[in-house]
Amino acid sequence: ITWVPVVDNNARSAMMRTGEAHFTFPVPYEQAAVLEKDEHLKLVAAPSIVTRYLNMNMLQKPFDDLRVRQAINYALDKDFMLAVAEEGLGTVANSIANPNMTGYDEEIPYYEYNSEKAKELLTEAGYPDGFDLGIIYCREGKDQSLAEIAMENLAVIGITSTVTVVENNAFIDMLMNGNFNVAATHLNLNTDASNVFDVASIRGSVPYSGLEDPVIEEMRDECDLEMDTEARAAMLNEFLDYLSEEAYFAPCYYPKKSYAHTAGLQFSGYDPFVGLQVRFLSWE
Repeated sequence: ITWVPVVDNNARSAMMRTGEAHFTFPVPYEQAAVLEKDEHLKLVAAPSIVTRYLNMNMLQKPFDDLRVRQAINYALDKDFMLAVAEEGLGTVANSIANPNMTGYDEEIPYYEYNSEKAKELLTEAGYPDGFDLGIIYCREGKDQSLAEIAMENLAVIGITSTVTVVENNAFIDMLMNGNFNVAATHLNLNTDASNVFDVASIRGSVPYSGLEDPVIEEMRDECDLEMDTEARAAMLNEFLDYLSEEAYFAPCYYPKKSYAHTAGLQFSGYDPFVGLQVRFLSWE
């Protein structure tokens, strides 16, 4: 296998159509329709383990107020985000956990887009005219698209903000040290919902949100000790329900992983965490 980094999306698409390249990831959404029409190519849009979401810093006011967090969740037009940022390749998120995780189900409380409800909650919280959120930090790419749409959505309910793109290492450092109010980001947490404790527990490896909730810590201890598979899945589901009810995060959507490959190239192994695996690659 020869790997060739090609930054330009148009050039990468052209290489696929001319046969110069046999596989590309990710497929730029603006090129997806073109590649899909080529009879010599196959386009793959498969489930991933990624969740794109807004991360609020609970150590900063007014995000310590449940009503404000709920208002932000209601204000986000997740269908529009998915359509613009991913060309619709994905599904709207109801949890920070992904559908491919043990413990997830579709009944987890969901904040459907409702700007009027969001305004009511802000008024109850003492912000009838909204407030200045400050900066929404993000990395370049899809997270930036998420941040820019979120900025527009929040403006509808009176929350003003700006978007600042930050280099990856600086972004991670900023979140780890709590030097932010809101960040547009994503998670790729493997296939078990216990991984969500990494971002929701104060003992997590990446506690980005300033969360220190004794209920979450107790749930984590119980899940760590439970050996029965079904009982543990039920515990994790209860944990995810609690995160949604408390609106600790603002989940937006689950993108699909998109690939294109020449028709004669076969992949016999797929995993939602790592995607298509080249060790299962073969030619017809």
